[in-house]
Amino acid sequence: MTNSLNHVKVKPEKLAATAVELMERELVVPKLFARKGIDEFKGAKDDTINVRVPGILPARDYEWRNNRAQPLSFDEYRERKLAVRFGGNAYSATMLTDEQREMDFLGWTQDILPAQSRAVARKLEYGAIKALQAGKYSVTIGAGKAPNNAHIAENALNAIVEARHALNRMGASKVKRTLVIGSDWDTILQGSKALQAAAVGDSVAESAFVDALLGKVKGFDVIVSEDIAPDEAYALTGDSFVFLNAAPGIPESAVAGASMLSQDGIAMRWLRDYDPQYQVERSTVNTWYGYQQVLDPVIYLNDQGQETVSDEEYNIRSVKLKLDTVAITTKYFPEGSDKAKVAKGLGLTKTPPGVTYLPDPA
Repeated sequence: MTNSLNHVKVKPEKLAATAVELMERELVVPKLFARKGIDEFKGAKDDTINVRVPGILPARDYEWRNNRAQPLSFDEYRERKLAVRFGGNAYSATMLTDEQREMDFLGWTQDILPAQSRAVARKLEYGAIKALQAGKYSVTIGAGKAPNNAHIAENALNAIVEARHALNRMGASKVKRTLVIGSDWDTILQGSKALQAAAVGDSVAESAFVDALLGKVKGFDVIVSEDIAPDEAYALTGDSFVFLNAAPGIPESAVAGASMLSQDGIAMRWLRDYDPQYQVERSTVNTWYGYQQVLDPVIYLNDQGQETVSDEEYNIRSVKLKLDTVAITTKYFPEGSDKAKVAKGLGLTKTPPGVTYLPDPA
């Protein structure tokens, strides 16, 4: 007699590859962060590694045709170390009874594994949003937004221009600049003529990231996130934050399992086994992750016009924006022992020329 149920054996690697690609398609904000994997962590104390960051030196001037009474000034070269560690293990675990597996579902690939992948992706997304919101920001910009203000869109655009100006003055990279916006910013920019269509390649089509890509404004790719506060926005460079991600290995006792890497470098592990005592098949999807903001010393011009390196480290790679209910406000370098000197040396003490904020109606 021929069994009416056709069981096709699928290799765990194939199922895991499908699952990790599904997870990768659900991510938005983590894709904006610089990514590091597990190899650098093996053997590290307390699951922590020190990422080597090149040091910086100021340039000095030796007076032309001077009497050589004074020697050159020598500055100490010091490399920085960014301590990074894994802090989370995002997972989804579920089980199927024999009856469910045979009668109710189409299999792991069709039903269960995609749901598990999406659950883990949401956990990674929330972690990235939390890192954004908890970060330190040397520059915060508020755009006036009264309910009946006819200039809301213009004020929002001026705030974005000011964020661009601040990043430029701080020496932030101009590569991969992104503006992550909440739903209120989305509503405002949707009606702006400054919003330009963003080109999307075929390789990233049909993903949550593409769905969130609104367009381009003032040199920023605009990404909409429903998970950040509606009135918040973050102007980021591609190296503002570090996203740690790795898949743990497959234990020898596992009946079936695989660790896979997506096309964009997202790692995930899938394990499956059977518990004969309860006659259930168990499935676990997980990935290790962590997030770290990058802070830097700042090179600025002192009162004598000489390059100087700041005593403390500051966030010069991202800017926070917020829609306020009052007139525009900008805060430069709220923390740090030499914050006033740094702000003055960078030319960040007042709204840049050409940026005018229209007041809220009385």
